[in-house]
Amino acid sequence: MKKIVFSLILLSVFLSTTLLAASQEIILATLTKPGSPQRIAAGKFKELIEAQSTGKFVVTIDPAGLGSKEVEAIAGIQTNSIQMGIIAASAFEDLDPIVRVISFPFLFSNEQQAAAILDGPLGAAIFRDIETIGCKGLAFSETGFRHLTNNIHPVNALDDLSRLKIRITSSPLQAAIWLKLGANPTPKPWPIYSDLEQGFLDGQENPLWIIEAYNIFEVQKYLTLTRHSYVAHIGVASLKWWETLTQQDQDMIRAAMIQASRYQRMDQRAKESARLIFLKGKGMVVEEKPDIEAFRSRTAQLKEMPIYREPRVQVLLAKMQEAALLQPEPVATSPEMPPEARGPIDNTDRQGGRQQPAVPESDLIPMQTVTEVKSTPMDSKGEPPLQDAAQPREAERQSTALELLDAPNPPEQPVQIIHEGQTTSEGEKLPPIIEERIPPSPAPDTQPQPASKQVSEAPPTEAPPSQTGQ
Repeated sequence: MKKIVFSLILLSVFLSTTLLAASQEIILATLTKPGSPQRIAAGKFKELIEAQSTGKFVVTIDPAGLGSKEVEAIAGIQTNSIQMGIIAASAFEDLDPIVRVISFPFLFSNEQQAAAILDGPLGAAIFRDIETIGCKGLAFSETGFRHLTNNIHPVNALDDLSRLKIRITSSPLQAAIWLKLGANPTPKPWPIYSDLEQGFLDGQENPLWIIEAYNIFEVQKYLTLTRHSYVAHIGVASLKWWETLTQQDQDMIRAAMIQASRYQRMDQRAKESARLIFLKGKGMVVEEKPDIEAFRSRTAQLKEMPIYREPRVQVLLAKMQEAALLQPEPVATSPEMPPEARGPIDNTDRQGGRQQPAVPESDLIPMQTVTEVKSTPMDSKGEPPLQDAAQPREAERQSTALELLDAPNPPEQPVQIIHEGQTTSEGEKLPPIIEERIPPSPAPDTQPQPASKQVSEAPPTEAPPSQTGQ
């Protein structure tokens, strides 16, 4: 009997070792701390893909030695030393200018509208375009919107912004936005707590979670939900790695990333609602419905800035603006946070003290390499034409986005694929995911250009002691 038990144990160990050896590791880069929006999406993706693949894939999130710059992570994804990433969209902007349309000021009215547009054909066009830099776009997730705070008076209309000294990053777009709105934009590196406290700065702009995490509410009285800039992340895979996968594995990985991103959005929106309640409880006066239309109208001409002047960028930006006008604004609700996501970020501990959220990641990384790419073809709906993924990539010149948008015979439409909804740990059956499949587009010739320098706009990886509120 003992021999039989011992033999079974040996067999079990052998089988486990064999399965482990057969597993394929997926290195997934977020370069952020646990609890951050990217990590929420990454953790859910890891849970889903490891369960659905029954051990075929094992996900390692941000392993040691990965570095701290998103531009380096993107380079790793391009070369397949990193298989996947959930990276701030702004980190792709110098590599592929088409991504810049996402951060155009006052483009989206709210998170639901942004998600509806980015999850449709226009978001798919962005995914198609970033394939030219070796990245396979899978899904969008979000940090949400940036908002304005100040310590002078409530801001509801354009006149209220007159001459307010607003801390901004070194981003030319941010400077242009606040100059157009009549404020006095002042570039200033992080930290800024003491400058706000001493009155050297009147205000600043950041997502709500940074306002909470860095105790900005202690030195700023007024919060205006300007929603002037939407911060998105892109779930990507290495195109080199992606093309080695079977169709079945591609479908499974894509569906898992889509589901994880939607889960993260629900989590983020629930936390945003809780943060707003918390900030009001701390005494902030919140203007929830400022004159956004006046702000949007005043900044509309920023599309003529050099960063948006490329024809294909102009085309996609116009399509995004048109979609935002046509897309009905959903009724604002407070989404229920997924049970698995309910964590310490907005809870009070037993002693009544606040538990700090994860420290913020950089949402604008200095780019070390600028690559000029040719225009990616699009059809009359703003989408690239269909192409057999098995065909070799063509090197000759492709039609521009403008040419294809005006083409009399647009290419065939994308194919819809329905992925069966998964079952949560509580036994709840999730709805199916409908995906529009758009095959790869031809890769353009690329020529490296001189490196551009840009200062990070987000707070540092670790919070300075003076701002922890401890």
